Amino acid sequence: MEFQRDGGVARIFLNRPQKVNALDSALLESLAAALQKVDDSVHVVVLGGHGKAFCAGADVNELASLDEESARGFITRVHVACDAVRNVPVPVVARLHGVVIGAGLELAAACDLRIAERGTRFAMPEVRLGIPSVVEAALLPRLVGAGRAA
Repeated sequence: MEFQRDGGVARIFLNRPQKVNALDSALLESLAAALQKVDDSVHVVVLGGHGKAFCAGADVNELASLDEESARGFITRVHVACDAVRNVPVPVVARLHGVVIGAGLELAAACDLRIAERGTRFAMPEVRLGIPSVVEAALLPRLVGAGRAA
C-alpha cells in the first residue's frame, strides 16, 4: 500500500503490481489502515492501483489455501476494507485502469465516484461458477442497473 498526500488530496495506491494488485489479507488490512489516516485536512481521496491494472480481485493463491474458518476471515477483511472506503468522511474517487475484477470491483463500487480509463474491463468471474458475491456486489444494481449487474 502506498499513501501519498499533496495538500488536501490523499492518494492511496494498491501496490502489488507483480500480482496485478490482487487483494490478499495483508493488502486488505493495509488499505483499511491507510484509510484511517484520512483526517479533516483531506478534501478528497483518490484510490488507484500501480502497474497495469487497478485490481485483479482476490489473490488466488490465498483463496486456494482457505478453509471454512479462514475463508470467513478473508471475506470479513474484504468487507472491512470496503466499509472503510465508505466511511471516509470525504469523497473517495476510484481511479480505474486495466482490469477491475471480483473483490476489486467491489472495492471500486464502495467508492463515491469511479473514473475509468478507456478500455478498462470489469468482471465478477465468480458468478459464472455459481459463486455469489458475499460482500459488496449488492451495490452494483444501484450503480449500473439491475440488468447489467445480473
